[in-house]
Amino acid sequence: MAPSKADFTLLLQLHEKDLSLDDMRRRISQVPEDVAAIQTEIDDEKTKLESVHAKSNEVQAKKKDLETTVAQKEASIKKHEGDLNQVKANDAYKALLKEIEDAKVVIEELETEILELMEVADEVSKEEKGIKSEIEGFTKEREGHIKELETKKTELEAELAKGEELRKGALESVPSELATLYEKTRERRKGIAVSRLHDKSCGECRVMATPQALLDVAKGSKIVMCDSCQRILLPGEKKETEKEAAA
Repeated sequence: MAPSKADFTLLLQLHEKDLSLDDMRRRISQVPEDVAAIQTEIDDEKTKLESVHAKSNEVQAKKKDLETTVAQKEASIKKHEGDLNQVKANDAYKALLKEIEDAKVVIEELETEILELMEVADEVSKEEKGIKSEIEGFTKEREGHIKELETKKTELEAELAKGEELRKGALESVPSELATLYEKTRERRKGIAVSRLHDKSCGECRVMATPQALLDVAKGSKIVMCDSCQRILLPGEKKETEKEAAA
């Protein structure tokens, strides 16, 4: 039995449902990618903080090393000062005094460097606190976005489940021969089984339809396939159809 215009109307409704469902599936599948991208942004910001924190640790470690060296020099001076009372030879006495003076010079230089490091440490500490505060706000905002995406994904999945149930009914309303052709074509043509005419051309591949094909589509009494992309041809939107008829 040849399909009727009403059958093609049902087919078009099925096609539109499938387009909507496919769009939902794309949006659902996009969520994990969007979440991963946001998480990467968060991780990148945390890396900045880790870098500043590492710099802070480096400054503190260097300061500690210098302080240890100062303590060692001070201990050496104290020992040499004690040795002065034991030395009898003038040359040995002078040598100890020189070592004490040299150690004091080194201590002065080290203490200057320690003061400079303390200033650097203060600057790094302020920078670290500032970045930490920024990251906390940034992370909170981005994690809120992730939560919104995951909530939307859950809503879409529920909507998709309902839509798939309605789709079963829509498919069953289409005559079996036409429904089978539609499903096979949809599988072969990347989910798009139907193409509406536009300016007398296939709306999907833009190849001009033959005059006979245009006539058969307008009558709606037989299945017409696009000669180029092998999709089921249906009339264009109402305004477009009226425009072509006037032409």
